Amino acid sequence: MLYVGSTTRPDTVYTLSILCRCLDNPSKRHIEAADLLLAYLMGTVLLGVLYCKRADGHLRALYSGLKNQTYACSDSNWATGKSTSGYCIYGKCGLYGWGSKLQAVTAVSSTEAEFYAGSVCAVEVLAARHFETDLDERVYLPPTPIFVDNSACVNLAKHFSSCRRVKHIDRRVHFLTDYQAQGVIEVLPIATKDNTADLFTKPLSKALFLKHRASVVD
Repeated sequence: MLYVGSTTRPDTVYTLSILCRCLDNPSKRHIEAADLLLAYLMGTVLLGVLYCKRADGHLRALYSGLKNQTYACSDSNWATGKSTSGYCIYGKCGLYGWGSKLQAVTAVSSTEAEFYAGSVCAVEVLAARHFETDLDERVYLPPTPIFVDNSACVNLAKHFSSCRRVKHIDRRVHFLTDYQAQGVIEVLPIATKDNTADLFTKPLSKALFLKHRASVVD
């Protein structure tokens, strides 16, 4: 299931990340959850990431203006303990990067949790941009959009001093602001209901899960 989740089934990554936290001492309910996940995979065996144009000739994209550009979505589930970061990266022909990971520190606000999640996403975006330039050094890469459903996080990415309550945030993640200033990435707002990265951070209602699943697998 780990192999499938990391290669063709991003819709299972959040559940897998939860199960992996219990590998050293799984209980009965963890085994039952793993069985349910396996049953889900068997029941949806024909689903997977598809790298091609749709039948109508259009590429999958949040907005029509991004059909020929790499873009990403970032999200977190602010929790009383350590939050979970989730991200997904789309290329010209579909999803090619995703992840769900427990944050290393305890965020004291939803803005801080979103900022950490955005930083994790930005690291993967930078790696993707380096790969594209390795393929063709002559290619022009406009700033890569990273969509976040937290307006305060968007403002922090533009001007870190815009909020006095986040001075304690680790300096190592300030590069989110630095790279935006350099025109490498662009952190943009998005409605929570449209943020596909929500799929990688928390359990969702069936309707919302199916909506976001349709954005990552066919």
